[in-house]
Amino acid sequence: MKTKLFAGLMAATLAFTVVPMGTAPAQAAEVDAYKLDGYAINQNDNDEISVGDNVYAAGWLTDASGKDVDKDKWTFVDQEWFDNGNIDTLLYSDYNDIKEAEKDMVAFSGKVSEEAFGKNVYNYCGAYLLTDNQNAVWAYVPSKYHVTHWDDSKSYTVDRNDDGKSVTVFTIKNTKKSGKTITFPSSIKIGGKDYKIVKIGDYALDNGKGTGLSAVTFPSTINTIGKEAFKGAENLKTITVKGNLKNIGKNAFSGINKKAVFKIKATESNYKKIVNKIKKAGAPKTATYKRIK
Repeated sequence: MKTKLFAGLMAATLAFTVVPMGTAPAQAAEVDAYKLDGYAINQNDNDEISVGDNVYAAGWLTDASGKDVDKDKWTFVDQEWFDNGNIDTLLYSDYNDIKEAEKDMVAFSGKVSEEAFGKNVYNYCGAYLLTDNQNAVWAYVPSKYHVTHWDDSKSYTVDRNDDGKSVTVFTIKNTKKSGKTITFPSSIKIGGKDYKIVKIGDYALDNGKGTGLSAVTFPSTINTIGKEAFKGAENLKTITVKGNLKNIGKNAFSGINKKAVFKIKATESNYKKIVNKIKKAGAPKTATYKRIK
């Protein structure tokens, strides 16, 4: 699970939300003192929701004092509460606040479509106390991050940047199976549109202790590698950089293979600048550097 938050993505959840295009089941005054908070998650109980995922909810119930209610005293509402499907339980929107989302929200069912890429997902859900299974507390729970998209090989996901034209590599899958190599392309096509890949995100490597990732190649379009992006990739030995790397975050290469080789395609002056940035980003002191054509 990633340890970062994208700015603005953690939208405030609402109890007793008015439901668009449908009517929420009745609730009694005795549940008004409780509030349901949470996040939309995918079928793997993961906070990152990608195109093609099914959407579920994880949450917590609090009482009037703001204290969490013990999990053994309440449960999520069964789907049959939702008035035979007349309530929109899933929607996506460009807005990161449920009130604002009413401006452009699109209801959907089933798996997340490509149209939702880069947007916020909301899941309408409810919970009731086990001592009162007739009345429920309701809330739209948001996704923690924008909807991401897998590349064709399922090696990494990307997130849409604010400019609407480029993407950041969000998660890089790292398994225990050795010999995994990734050559990032300069762009990725999603929903018929080409997005330029310009950044490797902070904490991008999923399962940093996995030994699978052995080589990566960055195209000239990538100008930034986020902090701790490849931290702990102990088998990462060959890193090829094609030119335009301007920013490298703290500890981006900390804990990679001690015999790592950085192959850098750049002018002589830019080559020296990139090497200095890599060294400051936690690369092993025993790593070697080669300027390539």
